[in-house]
Amino acid sequence: GLQEVKAHLADIVTEQKRIEAKIDQANTTIQQRDAEARAALQLNREDLAKAALELKHQEKDHLNTLQANHQAVTAQVEKLKVAEIKYQQRIE
Repeated sequence: GLQEVKAHLADIVTEQKRIEAKIDQANTTIQQRDAEARAALQLNREDLAKAALELKHQEKDHLNTLQANHQAVTAQVEKLKVAEIKYQQRIE
């Protein structure tokens, strides 16, 4: 019923917020890896720059996965909001 929909919606919104925080963290990590690569190049340490860029690439892959998960969860939230409205309309 309505209570189950509301409870599930709260759980999914919590998951959505958790993914958003991870996306922010991934973006920060990508910026850090880029800065590390630039600093390494200034020190003529191509080996370190390459390692930093490899880590940056891995983090971008992780970010893409997080963004896909976020889209899926956002779609779930929208469906549950519609279900919640339909339940409320039936009750009224």
